[in-house]
Amino acid sequence: MFDLEGATQQQMSELKLWLFRESVRIEMAKQELEEIKKGFEKEKKNIVRQLEEQHDRQVFQEKQLNRQKELFEKQWKVLQRGFHVLHADRQKLERDRQYLESEKARQKGISGGMDKSVNYAVFFRGVSSDASLKKRYRELMKIFHPDNPDGDTDAIQKINKEYAVLKKAFGLEN
Repeated sequence: MFDLEGATQQQMSELKLWLFRESVRIEMAKQELEEIKKGFEKEKKNIVRQLEEQHDRQVFQEKQLNRQKELFEKQWKVLQRGFHVLHADRQKLERDRQYLESEKARQKGISGGMDKSVNYAVFFRGVSSDASLKKRYRELMKIFHPDNPDGDTDAIQKINKEYAVLKKAFGLEN
């Protein structure tokens, strides 16, 4: 230890100078540390803000993804229903086609290959009103129209003959 009582004036002034320099150095180091601390605080705030922004973007994107999933699932269900309806329509069309072919064969067998008469109950079976007659006619035209890949011109002619006779029967002809 340093003996203060036995120290000379010069030693005391050197000690005071050293203490002054040391306190200045410590004060400057303290200020530097404060500056560094402020820099770290500022950086911390920026990082926290960036993390919050990133979290908000992530939450938004998750919500958007969930909405897109829900929309996709709804669209998928609509498509599935449409395919089921289409499948049922195809099956019905195939049954109608087979029935028509069997009726053609039966008519040829009855008339010996000559088509003298038309069975008017073939295409419009079960029609009991003018509205149902028109509806059935439109459906048959959609099915057998020659512009369709499976269209049939002969069937269209027979449908038109039947329709003309039934229009007269229901009083639709002017």
